[in-house]
Amino acid sequence: MTDDAKRKFLRSEILLATLNASLATRNEKAKVYAAGVGEDEKTEVRAGISKRLTELDAAYLGGGVTGESHCENIESFAGDLGKEFRQYFEGQRFRIGITQKLVNLYLKYIWVLEWIPEPPHCPFDGVVISHIAGLPAESRNWTALDNLDAYRKLVDLALKTARDQKYSSLAIWELENYEKWRTKRLEESVSAELGVDEI
Repeated sequence: MTDDAKRKFLRSEILLATLNASLATRNEKAKVYAAGVGEDEKTEVRAGISKRLTELDAAYLGGGVTGESHCENIESFAGDLGKEFRQYFEGQRFRIGITQKLVNLYLKYIWVLEWIPEPPHCPFDGVVISHIAGLPAESRNWTALDNLDAYRKLVDLALKTARDQKYSSLAIWELENYEKWRTKRLEESVSAELGVDEI
């Protein structure tokens, strides 16, 4: 197998994992798609998202993307998708919360593979957000988030939490802690279902 074929395979798997993790929201009040949108339309949207995600590579390849530039990239990504696929989205918008998860998770994957330098942010989802100190309860719903200023506040509080825990960046803080947090959450869920204190 050639290096190009290996890279193409990995990119395909990364895109699939990113799309599944970002678009499979369980929040009934913050659905991604409008009522009545079928699988053909969802496939079209997913293809559009995949194309845009791979186009990000060039912007992040050389490093030096600031946190503010990254926020602007997220806003632009959401706006472009919202224009192109407006009729398919709940509220005729592609929300910032869903966009940040897509962009940040995709960048995390390709950073871990050392295809790009460290990205400025980390993916924010329920697991990560539950570990951010001082975050108001109303700001914990990442799927409903649709305001860039609210996203910036989320980033600022996460960065403060990471620094308080002696981490140099959000990307490293999330990478080194996510699996531990996720495992603990799963264990707590199983314990609750079984009605026991520990598993």
